[in-house]
Amino acid sequence: MPEAILEQIQQIKKQLRLAMNGITSESMQERGLGYRVNYGVALITLRKMAAKYGKNHDLAQKLWLENVRELRILATLIQPVESFTPAMAQEWAADIQQPEMAEQCAMNLFQHLTFAPDLVLDWLKQSEVMLRYIAWQLLARIAVKDFHFKETTLVSVLVEAVKDIQSNQIFLFNGALLGLKRVGANNINLARTILENVGDIPDLELERKQQILDDLRFEFEYKLQTTL
Repeated sequence: MPEAILEQIQQIKKQLRLAMNGITSESMQERGLGYRVNYGVALITLRKMAAKYGKNHDLAQKLWLENVRELRILATLIQPVESFTPAMAQEWAADIQQPEMAEQCAMNLFQHLTFAPDLVLDWLKQSEVMLRYIAWQLLARIAVKDFHFKETTLVSVLVEAVKDIQSNQIFLFNGALLGLKRVGANNINLARTILENVGDIPDLELERKQQILDDLRFEFEYKLQTTL
């Protein structure tokens, strides 16, 4: 490891120890946000730290390998988009074990990649729960941007969403529901299709189905109020 990078990492670790919040760290552990090392440092503090270092590919890559909550979040913030390849995205995604880290990667880095839609489609083809959750978080981000999916692609996404909103994994359910909300809110025809497909799920308990439909309608109402 280059000496300059090593010095920066040691400096960052020192800053993290000074900002460490044991109560927050313990709370995360209790909520199942298990990390190998977790300083409990607030996200706003990490963003301020990242701003001091700027974009730095080599530093980001080394920070990610440290497998420490704060260092990995910093990696997502300082990794330049231009030097982040599809292969790297696959490697990082495969390493993610916590919903929080999936959310941070999608928000801070993945949504800015030109190949983000391809990542969504690829990860929704996988059975691994965390990859699917990353895909939903990423879809929710890019759905409000200028990324455009073909209608046939959106239909296949809907098929996967219908699977995951029936999941007993609460974070996966929430991820799929968020993805449906964001996509439907930007496509009135798809919003109708979403409501129809969710309404037609045969094995979903009636009360839960109604709650989901109400939640979706609330999100879509500004688009649908004149047509439903």
